[in-house]
Amino acid sequence: MRYLDNDQLCPFDYSLETKLQEAYQNILNDDIDVSQANDETYGEFGYKDPLDLYMWLKDHQSEEDIVVSHGDFTFENIIVNHDMLGFIDVGKAGKADRYQDIALAYRGICYRYNLELNVLKRHPLKNLFFNLLDIQPDYEKLNYYILLDELS
Repeated sequence: MRYLDNDQLCPFDYSLETKLQEAYQNILNDDIDVSQANDETYGEFGYKDPLDLYMWLKDHQSEEDIVVSHGDFTFENIIVNHDMLGFIDVGKAGKADRYQDIALAYRGICYRYNLELNVLKRHPLKNLFFNLLDIQPDYEKLNYYILLDELS
């Protein structure tokens, strides 16, 4: 991921403000299918409904670390051919917090290897992911961006 200096411009804005505006529009347009959400997002121990989740997201925003982001960084959008790597479906590419991509990749690893999505439940594969990225995970941001994706 590439850092953006203040004087560098990216015409595609997927910053948190933009993502939250889109999420709210999705709620107003009744475009959220809660049956497709992660099991723990809604229900007895989750949020009451998409608007409840949206309000929580609005109240728990953190400072963004803006980079050029793929925007939908999932296994399905990565192509590996021998020693070459490519990306498809870049319709959501633009400036966004780095955890936009990290969270979706993390979720993909959990799904692919049948791991618990809960960011507080450690597992060697989850640890390997963060070790390969050479970062100390910000579990709050990780959880936040997984939840934000439920409204997109």
